[in-house]
Parts: sequence; C-alpha cells; structure tokens
Amino acid sequence: EKALLRALQVDPDNAQAHYHYSKVMFLKGEKDLAFQSAQLAIDNATPPDWKYVVWLGDLNERDSKFAEAAAKFSVALVLLEEKLKFVSDGIKSEENELEVIETYTEVEIISDKNGIREVEVDKFRTDYKEAPEEWHQMKANYEKRIASLTKRKEWALKKAGS
Repeated sequence: EKALLRALQVDPDNAQAHYHYSKVMFLKGEKDLAFQSAQLAIDNATPPDWKYVVWLGDLNERDSKFAEAAAKFSVALVLLEEKLKFVSDGIKSEENELEVIETYTEVEIISDKNGIREVEVDKFRTDYKEAPEEWHQMKANYEKRIASLTKRKEWALKKAGS
C-alpha cells in the first residue's frame, strides 16, 4: 500500500498504480477508495485497458450493482473485441504473405540471334508464411475472455432485472 501511495504521489495519473491500489483497498475493506481508484485507473489509461474496466465491473458486481457491472462488462467487451480484431488481422496479414523457402538454379536452353545456348537461371520456391504461435495463443486467449465476460454480463443483467 505504501509503495502504491508513493507511486501515486510521484505520478498521480499512473493508471496501473491506481488499479493495484484499488485492489489493495478492496482487500482492506475500503470500498469507496477501491471504487475511486478503479475509476481513476480507467480514466488515466491510454489506451483504455479492458482489465481496469472489468475490475470496476467486479467491484460493482460484489456491491450488488448489477446493472452498473453489466455496463462495465459491455465496455470491456468492446475493448477486448478490438484487441481480438487487431490480433486476427495481424495473423491474416502475416499468413497471406509469401516467403522464399528455397532457392535453386536451373539450366534453360534459349535461342536468340547468336544461336542456341544454355543459361543458368536462379529460381525460387515460395510458400505462405505462418503467423507466430504466440499470436494464435493470444487470439485464443482473447476469445476465451470474451466468452467468459459475455456470460458474466448476461448473468449481471439477469440479476439486475430480478
């Protein structure tokens, strides 16, 4: 807690410090400070961070503010879907590029005004690139998070309606 307070004293706009301070305040039972710091984390995050928005949704859910929780989960879903699209587009772009996998030389026979002769020609064999496995894992991770958060949002909406 002291380290986080010091970090916030040095940089009051530090979104990550606000996020972690919010978690510490929640553990200490300081609900109002937890909410305030969670909101400051969201407000100061550039670009917006879905984890901070989910955390504020968690706090609302724990405080039985289900409509507010669902609203935060909706915002986080938009941010996650943007990340998923970015990774998916990167994979698609990478895997649509050709790369040289082999070079070799062939002899071709050509005919011109000087007669017939043999000429060595460099040839290339290409194949489509593979996106790094980490990108595929990141995509799968975002898809799982989106599915899980969608269920949580639906549950919160159900609880808000009852």
